[in-house]
Amino acid sequence: MHTTTRETWAAALTTLYEDEYVFVSVGPRSNTSWDADAWAVMRRDVSDPRGWAGQDWDSNKHDQPAGVDRRGFPFNVGSAEQISRNLHEIDAGSAERLLVALMNDWCHITEVPGFQKDPESLLAAARTIMSRFAKTCTCYTNLAEARETRTPNLDARDVGPGWTPFTEYTADYGLAVVSDSEVGIFWSFNPV
Repeated sequence: MHTTTRETWAAALTTLYEDEYVFVSVGPRSNTSWDADAWAVMRRDVSDPRGWAGQDWDSNKHDQPAGVDRRGFPFNVGSAEQISRNLHEIDAGSAERLLVALMNDWCHITEVPGFQKDPESLLAAARTIMSRFAKTCTCYTNLAEARETRTPNLDARDVGPGWTPFTEYTADYGLAVVSDSEVGIFWSFNPV
């Protein structure tokens, strides 16, 4: 089995998200409820238990609307229960594809630059990210289709896949990966 290191993790994040408006952060599992741990990660209340880098374009910005809790910006999640109500389980293979699809503003994997030409290098980066969380992890997304199937279609080109919004932006797509010891949040934003 592939073992993810600090270096391979950082390289995979760079491959997928170097120029993307994303939030990538991992926090510890400290509650019996994964959604409470996910909420803590989204609010930036916890740090990566391994000390590895994430990616957070909004961590140092001061232009949030007045009254917005900076720790959670741009998320407008009011509670852990809201997370568990609006995220639905998908299988690990779909989670890998979703990590790549987050590179596209409308979450279409076939529209990701370079995917048609060399999908394997992008999917390899996604597998590196997923390997951090062990084979027994569970994965959840806000894609609407995940309410009905654990394998949502990320190939559609004509319309967005539909989602439950977690921000005020035009679109936001995300993935929560939950292992016995960690929760990873991977979210992409389309503010236009």
